[in-house]
Amino acid sequence: MKKYQLNKGDEIDEERYEKIISDLFAYEFNYVVKWLGMRDRTEQEIRNRLTLRMIKNRIIEDIILKLKDLKYIDNERLKGNIIRELFNRGYGKYHIEKILRIKNIEFGSDDFLSLIHISEPTRPY
Repeated sequence: MKKYQLNKGDEIDEERYEKIISDLFAYEFNYVVKWLGMRDRTEQEIRNRLTLRMIKNRIIEDIILKLKDLKYIDNERLKGNIIRELFNRGYGKYHIEKILRIKNIEFGSDDFLSLIHISEPTRPY
């Protein structure tokens, strides 16, 4: 808090508090954008990372909303990328489903078939 010349026990007015919160939001938002530049992340991964950094829930929610508005996080797009990548590596449906469950991404069998462009075989009976 050296930037704001605050010491333990100092009282701050509402205007100064809002300035500190907005600066913290900007700093953490830029941190997350840089982190997302390495690879796509789920909303839950971002929440967990910010929680580990001891960021208040109000700021986390604001960051998540802004990331969604800018389309930086999209669990549906991420789900499609994961399914295609793992399928191309030779993994089966159940392994892919397990990985998506670990990442807290909703999964249905129609998702799998539509994203890899294979139709379900028809049964003769």
